[in-house]
Amino acid sequence: MAESEGWWSRVPSMQLLACNSAVADVRRSFSPCPDDIGIKARGYAYSYCPISRVEISINNGKTWEEAKITYQEGERSWALWEAELELILDDDAEMNGVLVIEEDNNGRVKRKMTVLSRAVDSSGNEQELDCKWNLRGVGYCGAGGRMVEV
Repeated sequence: MAESEGWWSRVPSMQLLACNSAVADVRRSFSPCPDDIGIKARGYAYSYCPISRVEISINNGKTWEEAKITYQEGERSWALWEAELELILDDDAEMNGVLVIEEDNNGRVKRKMTVLSRAVDSSGNEQELDCKWNLRGVGYCGAGGRMVEV
């Protein structure tokens, strides 16, 4: 349909990828206090110019913490990042939708949460939480996320 209506010729091709990041790995780390849970996250970011920072959120984007960039070689280079955060399990976390409560087949309750990432490049471009739709369907750039059981 897009071809028959001439859309391909009216929509320019992408020349540069938007500022983007993804959470590649997220794990729970244990602490002596059962209500304090550490979250370790790692991932990557990319833009057409160097990444200046990556931030992660464990509360659906209400607040962001800066991650540490561990590798980057300049322009058009992938940036690798990692971060450690503490999650305090309280009633606010459940009421604000940060935690998703599920019950498995054996009746055990599982609490899960999503870790989000967003990148900012050296030109000031900030990754958005939601990616704008485009006809060609390429260049997805919404905030990266991965769920972890806590």
